[in-house]
Amino acid sequence: MLRLVTPLDGSVIAEQALALSRRLAERLSGSIELVHVVEPAPPRDLPIPDARDEAERYLIEVAGHTPSTIPIQTHVLDGIAVDELLRFSDHGCDTIIVMSTHGRTSLQRTPMGSVADKLVRRTSVPVLLVNAPAAVQENDLHDILVPLDGSELAETALRLAMRLAGNKARLCLVRVIQPPDGRSPGEAALGLAVPDTELLRDITNMAVDDARTYLFNTALKLREQGFTVGWEVRFGHPSNEILRASETMGSDLIVMATHGWGGLRRWTFGSVTDAVIRRGSVSVLVVPSSKP
Repeated sequence: MLRLVTPLDGSVIAEQALALSRRLAERLSGSIELVHVVEPAPPRDLPIPDARDEAERYLIEVAGHTPSTIPIQTHVLDGIAVDELLRFSDHGCDTIIVMSTHGRTSLQRTPMGSVADKLVRRTSVPVLLVNAPAAVQENDLHDILVPLDGSELAETALRLAMRLAGNKARLCLVRVIQPPDGRSPGEAALGLAVPDTELLRDITNMAVDDARTYLFNTALKLREQGFTVGWEVRFGHPSNEILRASETMGSDLIVMATHGWGGLRRWTFGSVTDAVIRRGSVSVLVVPSSKP
């Protein structure tokens, strides 16, 4: 059974992630595991036993608002938040961490955003990051955007997006062609070597044609499996165009891998993913490249 590990810190913002956890649990017949980590306390804070009792009462209260049809458990852990969440989550073979990128109250001294950032970089399981309360609505997960760059690594995200979509959501595929420069990084920095504009135009046209063919064929295979699919080739900076595509396509969720190669120049998907998370308002499901 799919485990939806949902870290909570006592804040209303952190609890926004619960809406998506419940929705995914219903759609995928999964279970929810609410987790709070009690970190080592400074001398003037609550003693650890009192902090644990407070955290346990809090999680039980939150769990009580979840429909009885969804299996749910609560867990209070002791230690450093990131380390404990990694230990708790990474032992599961079918796990998604669902959490807000912000939030902090007296129950938790470490900012939730800091925890989320470190988890994404270190975990071996997918992490669904809820960027803002506005991103969680009752009618979410009708349109799932999947940025693809042609690499096997980036396509790991597509397999998970297919699972989330099922027959209830549309898959929106996008591939971004990054404008070529025609110069090496050193030449560009010095302003040397004026590029051959005609050659660059031909290279760009070839890249766009290849991208269209790739997305068309990918969409065709998905439709043959019963999925509803839309696709689009965009031209520009990858993170900018992914965010614009999520707006124009009306996406409720972006699913993308942490690494990959893309465009006419090589760029790490990790840096693009990071920019999409930090600048966008749509929830982002980050799939580590090691995930099969």
